[in-house]
Amino acid sequence: TEHHARWLRTNGMAGASPHDRHWFVDEEHPLLHQTAHQLCRTGATLPSAVSCGADLDGDGSPLQEDCDDGDASTHPGAHDIASNGVDEDCSGIDSEPANILVLVLESHRSINCGHVHMDPQRPSSSPRLDELAADGVAHRRAVANGLPTIASFMTIQTGLLPTARAKVATEFAYLRLQSLPDILRSHGYYTRFFTAAEPSWDNQNAWLSRWYDDVDYDRARIHDKPLFEHMRRWFQQSLEQHTRLPDGRRKPFFALAMTRTNHFPFHRVEGVESSGPDTLAARMHDTMRYTDRWMGWLIDELRSEPWFQNTVIVITGDHGFPQGEHGYGRLSECAHVESVGVPL
Repeated sequence: TEHHARWLRTNGMAGASPHDRHWFVDEEHPLLHQTAHQLCRTGATLPSAVSCGADLDGDGSPLQEDCDDGDASTHPGAHDIASNGVDEDCSGIDSEPANILVLVLESHRSINCGHVHMDPQRPSSSPRLDELAADGVAHRRAVANGLPTIASFMTIQTGLLPTARAKVATEFAYLRLQSLPDILRSHGYYTRFFTAAEPSWDNQNAWLSRWYDDVDYDRARIHDKPLFEHMRRWFQQSLEQHTRLPDGRRKPFFALAMTRTNHFPFHRVEGVESSGPDTLAARMHDTMRYTDRWMGWLIDELRSEPWFQNTVIVITGDHGFPQGEHGYGRLSECAHVESVGVPL
């Protein structure tokens, strides 16, 4: 009860109308909350204050059918304004929904990014990301929700925090965990996972095969330049055939890519320019800049595509990496910002 009251206060719903607020209704699942409309649709036990036949906004549709009974412009049969993020006709999805492209950059720690941590003594390792941050929305206090990559991988997909003593990806593979691409597929999205790292590592494939329409990996593309070059070719040459519908319209897409080159021990592979001595810090700076350069190139190449202006691009890191700043040199030894701070 205390958690429920705190959640309602935090989300500004403590004083909301019974038809507008979220309700915690299942004692067996005490953290599950649903709107009054959802309760009416599922036939769950209703709070006495909720009437499924009510039409509070006077639009002619009762709460059971009206996904927002506080707004008369939202009801079944209403005109759905394309790509505004609002489901005016209660169909379950916005008309012409935005495409979503998520780029998860390996070991990209936020304190090396100039737009997050401005340090005149240390040049930014992410100049292209800094430019994108200036044009978009940047969060300077974002943290990774899991260490190492496999824990972050599961959290990014599902929103569930990792456990302290078990690897969810391997020890709970018998579960069916709902994920973001899974939900988007149910709303008509085409979903694709790009990776430069072997996806069978840490049992990723067991989950990817359930969540995505296609998993795109090739051993010839184990570094970020060939990964991003392949992604450009695929978006320009193959996206149409994977998203075209029989009536000529196109499905929206959700694509998530995970990079690899900026991984410990941060080898300067072919194409990585050297900026200094053979130290961990110098190598990481160079491999971060390599990934950053080719990430920026990919986005530049895609800007002229007809779908680009209706696409949300999210860029983040899976985690950071300590360089001995607090006496730690391994990823899971500490939770200082060097390990957990990521750009977003």
